[in-house]
Amino acid sequence: MSKTLERPKYPDYTGREPCRSTDPEAFYCEYHNPSLKKSLAKICGGCEIQAECAEYSIWSESVGYWGGLSAPQRRKIRRERGIILNDELRQSAVWKG
Repeated sequence: MSKTLERPKYPDYTGREPCRSTDPEAFYCEYHNPSLKKSLAKICGGCEIQAECAEYSIWSESVGYWGGLSAPQRRKIRRERGIILNDELRQSAVWKG
């Protein structure tokens, strides 16, 4: 018997999340600045919807820092769960010829 997995919905933001007062661009440049990655982890770690955001990002986001997870961390989780995003399929096709 196979199990159908549902994609989580976009997190319900209350407007009080710590990321709301952070420059959104910061969440897409963690690879260029290791200390920024630590700051983002701290921001996400103190958020009331961190788990929802992380789960959404595992299913929906291939770039950026979401819910305390970097893109490589999400790729690892997706591999473990057998989840493949469409853009990852395209990248795989390009890299494998």
